[in-house]
Amino acid sequence: MCVCRLLQIVAAHVTAVTQFHPSTPRKRQIFVRACVKLLLSCGSRYKVLLTKREPSFRGAVHRLLIDTETVVLASMLATISVHSNLNA
Repeated sequence: MCVCRLLQIVAAHVTAVTQFHPSTPRKRQIFVRACVKLLLSCGSRYKVLLTKREPSFRGAVHRLLIDTETVVLASMLATISVHSNLNA
């Protein structure tokens, strides 16, 4: 779990980021793709476990969607804020 959190921070896939590097959107996209591939890979490999723990798998997918939505919205608000400060 710590490795996943480290990758999330490196990809700037957190809401606490206030400044963005031009490569940040690409890093975030790669992070989300990797998480989705990991979930799909684990789901197809451990089908028996998945049937027993379906709520946990659904929760993991739901958390990924919520995290992604939160980060995207925070990024949009920060970008709008920067642009409005530049235009003022």
